[in-house]
Amino acid sequence: MLENFYLLARRPAVMDYVQKKAAEQVYKLFMEEIKQIEDIFEAKTQPPMPYSHPTYGGNAIWSYSLIIRARRAGEAIKGLYFINEHPLKKDAEERLSKLSSHLDESISTRKFEEWTTKMAAISTNERIEQALANSLLVRQAERSDKRNIDLKDERTKALLDKQKADLLESNFDTDLLKLLFEVQYWNKIQTHGLITFPQSLVKLHARKEQLRVLRENVMLIVRDYNGIMQIINQKEKDLFNDHLSSLDKFIEPGIRRFNWLT
Repeated sequence: MLENFYLLARRPAVMDYVQKKAAEQVYKLFMEEIKQIEDIFEAKTQPPMPYSHPTYGGNAIWSYSLIIRARRAGEAIKGLYFINEHPLKKDAEERLSKLSSHLDESISTRKFEEWTTKMAAISTNERIEQALANSLLVRQAERSDKRNIDLKDERTKALLDKQKADLLESNFDTDLLKLLFEVQYWNKIQTHGLITFPQSLVKLHARKEQLRVLRENVMLIVRDYNGIMQIINQKEKDLFNDHLSSLDKFIEPGIRRFNWLT
């Protein structure tokens, strides 16, 4: 709007108003936007991220969205090409540069280093290969035993074990799954040149789609198998014992032999 007034202005008083008073209002709007971004970033509350976003990578994406917002406001200021050297121009450019640098450093240094430090134990090539060497499937009763579930009521524990005895779970390593989600989001940050992945995470990200499809295929088996086991009662299990035994023979290699590297 200011540019249109500049192009139409002919009277000295109007031209002077555009160059000084109106331009000052635009710079003040820019300063307010930068101040608002700073306040949002410095707020001690949890960033407003979707629940599906991982903790560290999602936080980095949120921080980068603030960088985009600040730079978009900066582009508007650069559009004031028709304004002579305004007294507020230098201050506006310095505020934008300082905020962008602060947000960049927060992502590339503080957040990324905090994440890589926490994930150091599970992000090595050896640990990733070890996690992928897990069997595809596991019985829920076995998984409960490994988790050392502590139930005071022994009868309740016995009932739960009986219910879970026939059910399956996908045996994909949960720490590796968290790492995969984080890598997926951090990769978006890496494309902007703010961070550099370790080689082990580069290899893991290259496997991301393959592992996703494999997990989904395994879950198709888990859902169908558990659906069968949950819909029939004990008398029906006895009646269809031969069929269920045959089914278990097909399932057994996924529990004992096949793993995520197979």
